Amino acid sequence: MKTTIDEIKLEQAVRKMLQDPMTIREIQVMRDQGKSEEYIRRWLTEMAKLHM
Repeated sequence: MKTTIDEIKLEQAVRKMLQDPMTIREIQVMRDQGKSEEYIRRWLTEMAKLHM
């Protein structure tokens, strides 16, 4: 059960980050550099963990 709660909190943190214009800009730069969507998804998750 704890895992589910943690996953929900992490998903909420990622969604909050996606509302930030600087995060959107970073994602665009990574896409321009040819980073994969999986790489970007993992990056978002790790950044969200740091901000929780």
